[in-house]
Amino acid sequence: MTIGKITLDLNKLEGGYTADELEIVNQYFKDPKSLQSVKALIPLITNWELILYSEEDVSFNYIYRYSDFLPIAKEEFEEFKRRKVFDYNSTDINNYYANFHYVDGKCIDSKTNKDIGEGDSIPCLIHLDGNMMTYYIFRWKYYDNHNFEIED
Repeated sequence: MTIGKITLDLNKLEGGYTADELEIVNQYFKDPKSLQSVKALIPLITNWELILYSEEDVSFNYIYRYSDFLPIAKEEFEEFKRRKVFDYNSTDINNYYANFHYVDGKCIDSKTNKDIGEGDSIPCLIHLDGNMMTYYIFRWKYYDNHNFEIED
């Protein structure tokens, strides 16, 4: 599985946001640990910014439409580090959110408990660090045995 990695600066948004949408961003900045503000921020930024920074023709609403973003578990965090999805020295577990659970080498949808490759969702891991938002978007390849490979 390859991973597209896109990092966005929330202080330099380029989308055409309404005042209500900008208030969602401001709510996140006021309380970045609130799961409610994180869940409101993800679709907003995905709809506006991710499309601007991507060269691929992908329906990015599949990242959030069918699955909930939840904080990742310690076991998942350690597995992502082991597989070099992100820096092995990272200790920032509290700022990672995913729309899947990583179990036995598979991405399991957080709502349906099915392999996310069988459903409508695009597996995505998001790291929120202050004003920076990094998307790790997973693309399945049937022949790769769920191995990770960063594609910058």
